[in-house]
Order: sequence, then structure tokens, then C-alpha cells
Amino acid sequence: MDMELLNAIKSVIKEEIKPLKEEMSSMKEEIGSIKKEMSSMKEEMASMKKDIASIKQEQSIIKQRLDAIEEQTANLTEFKTYVTNKLNEISENQKSIFEILGEHDVAIRNLRRRPV
Repeated sequence: MDMELLNAIKSVIKEEIKPLKEEMSSMKEEIGSIKKEMSSMKEEMASMKKDIASIKQEQSIIKQRLDAIEEQTANLTEFKTYVTNKLNEISENQKSIFEILGEHDVAIRNLRRRPV
């Protein structure tokens, strides 16, 4: 009877362990699937890190170009102000020259009318 009892216990234990083994096998498959997904995610993250580094480098280049453009714009604005001031000065000088020429023209015409 001891053998029969042992065999019965073994049989019951085997029956109880069988679903556990199946569940453990299923869990191993899921873990394998999760590991594959994690590996894929790691690859994607590495790719994203490279992309971010590239974007940062491009951003740095764009910032340098923008700084150069700002400096050139400031220089052009300063130059425009200088040229505008000089143009106004030239215009004023030209008005004065026209007035002087007008006076001289009148004096020359008066001198021509005088008998010699």
C-alpha cells in the first residue's frame, strides 16, 4: 500500500506540476519576446541618440550662421545710417552750391550788360 500511495501522490504531483510547467514555458517564451523587444528598443534608442547628436550639430551650425547674419545686419544698418547722413549732407551742400551759382550767374549777366 505504501507503493500505491507513493504512486498516487506522484501522479497527483505530476498532474499539479504539469500546468505549472506549461505556464513556466509560456512565461519563458514571453520573456524571450520581451528581450527581443528590448533589444529592438535599444537599437532604436541608439539610432535616436545619433539623430539627436546630428540635430544638435546642425543647430550649432545654424546658430553660428544666425550670429553672422545678425552681425552683418548690424553692420549694414550702421552703414545705411552713415550713407543716409552723408547723402543728406551732400544734398544740403548741393542746395548751397545752386544758390551760389545763381548769385554768380546774376553777377555775370550784370557785368555783360555793362558797356565796356
